[in-house]
Amino acid sequence: MNYLQYNIFYWHHSERTGLARCRNCSQFSFFLKVNHNGLCDKCVPIIENIVLSCARIMKESLNFLNKSEDLQTRLTYCNLLFKNALRLEEYEKKGIQTIKPHPSIFIEECQKIKKELHHVSLKEERIS
Repeated sequence: MNYLQYNIFYWHHSERTGLARCRNCSQFSFFLKVNHNGLCDKCVPIIENIVLSCARIMKESLNFLNKSEDLQTRLTYCNLLFKNALRLEEYEKKGIQTIKPHPSIFIEECQKIKKELHHVSLKEERIS
C-alpha cells in the first residue's frame, strides 16, 4: 500500500527590512530583518534545522511505511510521521512555511492511516 505520495520540500532564505516582528520569537524592531517567513536572523538557523530534521525523518518514515508489510512496523512509522508533523504544525500555525504539503495535511492523513491499520489489526485478530 502506498500512503502519502508527497514530495517534501523546504523554503529558501531571503530578507526584507522595515517594521517587523519575528513570527517565532516575537522580537519586534523597526530595523529587524526577517526572511519571507517572517523569521529573524537568530531564528532562521534554528527553525531551518528543525524543519530539515523533521522533513528527513518524515520522508524516511513514508518510505518505510509504504514498503513494509508488517502491521506493527507500519504503525510505528505512522506514529513517527505523525509526531514530526505535529512538531512542524506549531510553525505552520505561526504562519511559517515548513514543508509542502502542510504538516496539517500529514496529520490528517496519519489519522486516516492509523484508523485503517487499526481495522486491519482487528480483522487479523478475528482470523487468528
